[in-house]
Amino acid sequence: MDANAPLKSPLEPIVEAVTTLKPGKALDLACGPGRHAVWLANLGWNVDAVDGSPAALDQLRNFAKESGCTHKINTTCKDLEVEPPVFQLPQDNYDLIINCHFLHRPLLRAIQHGVRQGGYFIGIIHLATGSSPNQHSYLVQPNELKTLARNWEWEIISSRDDTKRANGAETQLADSVIVARRPTKRTKSRL
Repeated sequence: MDANAPLKSPLEPIVEAVTTLKPGKALDLACGPGRHAVWLANLGWNVDAVDGSPAALDQLRNFAKESGCTHKINTTCKDLEVEPPVFQLPQDNYDLIINCHFLHRPLLRAIQHGVRQGGYFIGIIHLATGSSPNQHSYLVQPNELKTLARNWEWEIISSRDDTKRANGAETQLADSVIVARRPTKRTKSRL
């Protein structure tokens, strides 16, 4: 990890989904050096940023300091793949949970219960495609995230499986993207 690398811009699906939301409490899982956490904090969100890399969290704290938003970000260094889990998501605690380019399936149930009623989950996970190594556990299958949100009985705001990577992307893998909203007790989920 290059300590002098600039902070990357947030991913476009995050920007598209979040810009219309009222800031609240967010969780950025596997946050890395903080591209989404710092961006959210600068929009007024209070962000819990969790990653297993102390070096990535040091970078995040430096970026937050440079941006003047350290008071809006709480960092936690925890391995998100340890079983039994060492990181516990509080139930009904977040208005927004973001999970980008990290997949540990046991966390998905915690994400479901960690979002408050009326809150949002944004997932951008690498997708198994015909040209990718489908046996890797860090890949979702086509429509897996959409099916997951339907099984949760959440409103699917947007869902897509990119069939090819974007120009300039950091990875050779395509992504599956989901933006889903946990319904309130009064509203029924639209699928």
